[in-house]
Amino acid sequence: MTFHNRAHSVPTPATSDSDYSRTRATSASTPVGRQRADYRRASRISQQEFEGWAETWLRETAHLPRPSDKVMHKSATRLLQCPNAVECIVESLREKPSLLVLLLQKLVPDWPYEGLAPGDIRARSTRWVAWYDN
Repeated sequence: MTFHNRAHSVPTPATSDSDYSRTRATSASTPVGRQRADYRRASRISQQEFEGWAETWLRETAHLPRPSDKVMHKSATRLLQCPNAVECIVESLREKPSLLVLLLQKLVPDWPYEGLAPGDIRARSTRWVAWYDN
């Protein structure tokens, strides 16, 4: 049995430099372009704005069983690329322990988890707050 890949047999129109520049000009108006503009803000975001993003992330990832899936979720990207992410996460953990500890693991190479049971979010949150305060 022989299979043919028809995708390679479809002729494509030639593109010029003007087509390329037109494509680049319109890509900035896409939703992805607007999202990227949010990430590139040089100013720090407020704790209240961060809390809103964190609640969205927690809500959208509540059904995911593995921590790696939660960290790789699209709504985690905004949190991870925030200019003051570590500070905002720690302040949030100071108020209420949560799965935001998973994002700190992505941002900070040295984890203060020595001697803790896996999955103990309350103890991990406390350790992160102590780590930040020292």
